[in-house]
Amino acid sequence: MDYRPIPDSDERAFFDIGQYAFRPEEHPTDEAFEERKPYDRENRGLYDGDDLLAISGWHDFTLSLRGEWVRVGGVSSVATPPEHRRKGYVQRMLAAMLEEFREAGIDYSALWPFEYEFYRKYGWGTCNKRTQWTFETEALEGVIPAPKGEFRRLSKDDISALRDLHEQFSTGWNLAMRRTENWWTHRIFESSWTDPYVYGWELDGELRAAVVYSVKSATTGMAEERTLRSWDMAYTDDEAYQQLLRFFYHHLSQMDKIHLFAAADTSLFDRVRDPRALDCEVVTGPMFRLTDVQSGLSRLLYPEDAVGSVVLDVTDSLVSWNEGTFEFSVGEGRATCEPTDAEADAAVDIATLSQLAVGYLTPEEARRYGGLSTDSETVMDLLTAAFPRYRTYLREFFRPRRILRRTTRAGR
Repeated sequence: MDYRPIPDSDERAFFDIGQYAFRPEEHPTDEAFEERKPYDRENRGLYDGDDLLAISGWHDFTLSLRGEWVRVGGVSSVATPPEHRRKGYVQRMLAAMLEEFREAGIDYSALWPFEYEFYRKYGWGTCNKRTQWTFETEALEGVIPAPKGEFRRLSKDDISALRDLHEQFSTGWNLAMRRTENWWTHRIFESSWTDPYVYGWELDGELRAAVVYSVKSATTGMAEERTLRSWDMAYTDDEAYQQLLRFFYHHLSQMDKIHLFAAADTSLFDRVRDPRALDCEVVTGPMFRLTDVQSGLSRLLYPEDAVGSVVLDVTDSLVSWNEGTFEFSVGEGRATCEPTDAEADAAVDIATLSQLAVGYLTPEEARRYGGLSTDSETVMDLLTAAFPRYRTYLREFFRPRRILRRTTRAGR
C-alpha cells in the first residue's frame, strides 16, 4: 500500500468519497464538484496500486503556542468508502500523515473529530471547550451601551485591518491562528458553507471589533423564525465587546434569536438582567497531538521556575518514534527531551502529554483522570511548574459539515 498526494486525475474520486462520508444525503454532482472552493489544503490518499482506499487532507497552519508561532498540521476530510471500511486503512493513513508531518518539521497536529473516542485512541486529545449561546434578541435589553463609533459591512479590502485586530484579540491564547490571505478570502468572506456577513465596529477610524455571522430561517406551522448565527468575533477590549452586543440588539425587529460561539466563558450570564433568558451549552472543540515528542517538547518555551529532570514513559500506539522512555530536562525557559534507558519516573499516554503541552490540562488533572501516573510528588511539582494551564481556543473550523459533538448543558 502507498500513501501519496492525490493527482489531478483522482480529484473527482476524492470529492465523491468525501461527499458520501460527510453528506451522504447529497449525491455528488458535476456542478457541486466544479463549485468547490480553493482552500489551503493538501489532499492525500492511501492506495493499493491505482485503487483509492482512503482519503485525507492536511493544512499547514501557523498557530500560537506558549507565546510563539509554530507550524501545526491540520488534519481534515479523513474518510474511506464503505467497501473499504473496517480494514485498518485509516490507521495506516494517519500514521503515514504523521510521518510526513515529522519529515516536514511539523511537530504538532490538530483536527476536528467526527468522534472523540476514535481519534483519542490514535493519540489526539481534546484541546479546548467552547460556549454556545442561544437567546432571544430582547434578552440583551438593558445591557446595551450608548451609541458610539460606527458599524459598517467589511469586505476583502479590510483584510489587513482584520488581521491586525484578530492577532491583537488572540494575544495570550494558545492555538490562535495566523490566518493567510487565502483563508480570509475563502473561509471568511466567500465560505460556501455559511454564506456569511462580516461587520466591524470602528472608533476614530480604528477597527475595534468585528463579527462574522450568517442568518438561518426555519418555519414551524405558519410561523417563521430567524436566527443570527455568529461563529467568529474579535474585539480590542470590553468596550468593543459591548458594542458588538449592541449590534446584535439592533436586530431586535428582524431576528428572533441570537446564536453565538465563543471561548469557554459564561460571563455573559452576569451581564444580562435575566440570566435564565440565556441558553448556554459547553461544547467540546478540536483535538491536538504531538507529532514528535522529542522535538515538540524541546521547541516550547517554559516558565523560568521550572527546573529539573524527569524520565517519562510515553505510550503511542500509532507511531513508533514516540513510544518509549524519554528524559525531559527543563531550565532557563527551555527544555530537552531525549530517549533514555533509565527507569521511568512517570507514565503518560501521548494524548494526555499533548494536552499538557498545549495547556489544556494540568498535571494534577491528568493524574486524576488517569492519563498520567506517578507516585512521586517531586515529579508532580516539576511537571506542574513546566506544564501550567493556558487559555486554549482554536476558533477555526476546517472539518467537513455535520460532525458530531459532545455537549454539557448549562443555563435553563
